[in-house]
Amino acid sequence: MANKFYNSSDKHIRICHVQLLSILSGVQRAMLEILYRLNPQVYEPIVLCKEEGDLTIELSAHNIAYITMPELVRPISPWHDIRSYYSLKKFFSERRFDIVHTHSSKTGILGRFAAHHAGVPIIFHTVHGLPFHEFSPYINKLLYSVIENRAASVSQKIIFVNQEERALAISKKIIPEEKTITICNGVDLQKVGCYDNEQARMVFRQRWSIDKGDYVIGYVGRLWEQKDPETLLRTIELCNDLPVRFLIVGDGPYKERFDQHFENDKRVIMTGWLDNPISIYPAIDALILPSLWEGLSVTLIEAMAFGKPLIASNIKGNRECVWHGENGFLCTPRDPYSFRQAIATLTGDKALYKRMSVSGREKAAAHFDAEKNSQKVITLYEQELTKLGK
Repeated sequence: MANKFYNSSDKHIRICHVQLLSILSGVQRAMLEILYRLNPQVYEPIVLCKEEGDLTIELSAHNIAYITMPELVRPISPWHDIRSYYSLKKFFSERRFDIVHTHSSKTGILGRFAAHHAGVPIIFHTVHGLPFHEFSPYINKLLYSVIENRAASVSQKIIFVNQEERALAISKKIIPEEKTITICNGVDLQKVGCYDNEQARMVFRQRWSIDKGDYVIGYVGRLWEQKDPETLLRTIELCNDLPVRFLIVGDGPYKERFDQHFENDKRVIMTGWLDNPISIYPAIDALILPSLWEGLSVTLIEAMAFGKPLIASNIKGNRECVWHGENGFLCTPRDPYSFRQAIATLTGDKALYKRMSVSGREKAAAHFDAEKNSQKVITLYEQELTKLGK
């Protein structure tokens, strides 16, 4: 167990955020927006995750403490999961946290039960997407519903990042309504303002040999099962006759296949993962996201804030930030022809593009301001602390 930059003090509110992967996907970035805004005179935060990586590099850059726990694994593994539970419980007991805030499904379940049995008085969990979705087997839905119900019983508040999943959890009696709240992910609009200009657009395009007049459809995210890379690949193939190029930003299990498949295709630019993903958005013209399940994609929100029309699968989470026909298109999941049609429509109608661009900026400012939404979470902390007399 590695521990970096942690100096415990009785003068602060001790808070631990529990993650699994040390990457900078939407789940981790949503958490970071909260941590950036915690008052250091009041809170003493630490992040627990499996191992060092991009997330821990970011935490170190902001002088936020972290600890790694290699026992945490993503697949269900009784041996590792029992070890993880007891390691978490021991850690929470020793550090005497005031608040434990968990993220993601598996760490959310293990972390909440461990925190409860360690005597942590305030336990929060953020649902970045329920552990089952439209394409899950029925038995998985039933099992996870029972486990989530039990985990909710030891939690003070369950934060949903989209309203549709919250409503589902309430209607299915998975989580009592009084324990739930919807607080959307957000984007730092001030940071967007720093990059939302022609110079940033041209700097990125020149770096990746993208011509000024190229119409670029961007994909930003991990290339793994959740994002349905097969549909993305087929969509690109179907767009051979359209005047577009594709910028694929991200890494993951499917990246090697994409590299090989598009090795000699000049229409496709593979960058791998980039250190500063927000610099991507000025350079693209629209964003595509064919996911099979999402909580609330930070990538969609960021692209929207830059005025980029969205082309996304019609699933829970995406419907929270894509208003079909207003700031983008909702396409049939697993149907590359539906995505191809959306791209063709967008590229062929400049007036529609402009309307969607304006609408996206307006909706991002109205609903997805990271400053406002993060403060809502911090207010929840304060309310629970007040109940304890802190």
